[in-house]
Amino acid sequence: MRTKHVGTLAICVMMALLTAGVAEAGYEVGKGYSFGDAEGTNVNIGADMRLRLTHADRDVFTQGAATTGGGANGPAMEWLRLRTRVWASVGIVDGVTFNARLVNRIHHFSSSIRDPNNTNGDGDGATWQTPDEVILDRLNITLDDIAGSGVSVTVGRQDLILGNGMVLLEGTPRDQGRTIYFDGITATYKDECNKLTAFGFYMDDDDPIAMGLDEKIERHLRGGRIATGGIDWTHNFDKAFNTEAYYIYSEKDDTDGLLMPDGSGTYDDTKLHTFGARIFGTPLELVDYSLEAAQQLGETDSNSGGPSMDNTGYMVDARLTLHAPEACPFDSSVLFQYTYLSGDDPNSTDENEGWEPVFAQYPIWREELLPILFRGDWTNLNQYRVQLTVPVIQGEKSSVTVRGSYAYLDADYGSNGGGDRLGDLYTGFVDYKVNAWLTFSLEAAWLAAGDFYNDGHDCEWLRFQTVITF
Repeated sequence: MRTKHVGTLAICVMMALLTAGVAEAGYEVGKGYSFGDAEGTNVNIGADMRLRLTHADRDVFTQGAATTGGGANGPAMEWLRLRTRVWASVGIVDGVTFNARLVNRIHHFSSSIRDPNNTNGDGDGATWQTPDEVILDRLNITLDDIAGSGVSVTVGRQDLILGNGMVLLEGTPRDQGRTIYFDGITATYKDECNKLTAFGFYMDDDDPIAMGLDEKIERHLRGGRIATGGIDWTHNFDKAFNTEAYYIYSEKDDTDGLLMPDGSGTYDDTKLHTFGARIFGTPLELVDYSLEAAQQLGETDSNSGGPSMDNTGYMVDARLTLHAPEACPFDSSVLFQYTYLSGDDPNSTDENEGWEPVFAQYPIWREELLPILFRGDWTNLNQYRVQLTVPVIQGEKSSVTVRGSYAYLDADYGSNGGGDRLGDLYTGFVDYKVNAWLTFSLEAAWLAAGDFYNDGHDCEWLRFQTVITF
């Protein structure tokens, strides 16, 4: 059977389930349709659509490049992306649920360093055409509270976010917000005070079950094939003090472009151990905090016969949030955040001191300008950040929230420009929730480039987003 027929069949099955359930379903706005039968089988079906229109200065992509020639010249880049998803959860028997979600995304660039429109998706910057793919970003079976033990197991394609997402959230960083899935198994134990999660995943560098309407789509989703496993333990002492500890082992093959210190080749086959801990809580009614630190140890081999490197990167993330008292007209808050991601010392030849964001290559601070600027490679960074959040309208069904932030950015080690100051970042967001199924967002960021960049330029980024949830 041709893959286009498989994709069409899959869509038809999902739509048939939705149509069949409408007559008897209980519909809740924004949460889809739910219905069941006398034998206890229950089904939930829903869908959403996200539209993003983005504008970014060309300098965001070529910061520090020469001002004449190459990709640094040209108009600002603009692109429109539309992601649609349809999902279903089917309770087969008590405690056993089958989950599936179909995804399609299309986009179009008005200007690009390359010309990515209407090409074939083989790694040359191709756009997603209409409709050239059917992706399953969720396909799993969940066994909930097995035999009353408090243990739940999920097998298959699934999302997993640990803590604040500083070390593990994104399994598919190169599809830029289309999916975040992992392929594997998780087991979770919960009681009143503890949550213990063990997991094991294996991800190829493309999607082995992606379906194109004409042929299999092979879009690179990460820098190489990755096998990983780990354990995360969260313990709640009380409201004021809680702890989280984790260990993650990752083995990454065919890593991209990590140059050896002597420039003689690139590295391959990274084996990485990540140890981390976090404390967090609400010690006072109007104060929240989180403090997380992690250390990486391991080894990266050369694919050109050169010496291996020891990995010794580390990360610190500290957050303090102050909330306005009830007497204030708005339920405002101020976030103070410091994040440190170690950089690689250019003078060391046998050690990589830089932090490796294996599963955190996503827009950690929401604004897309930073991950575009750093290619999502969070390393060699000090960030001092303050953010003000003001809910200007708080209705039962609708709301308007305004956020503004400033971040001072510098690096452990300078670049060819000689300096270590990355720059000053200003961001603003307006989120308008019309009702349970419709939201609008207007987002903007501006970077005043520092002396880290040789011939760096100030640049802006703008995005308008609409999300409809059925």
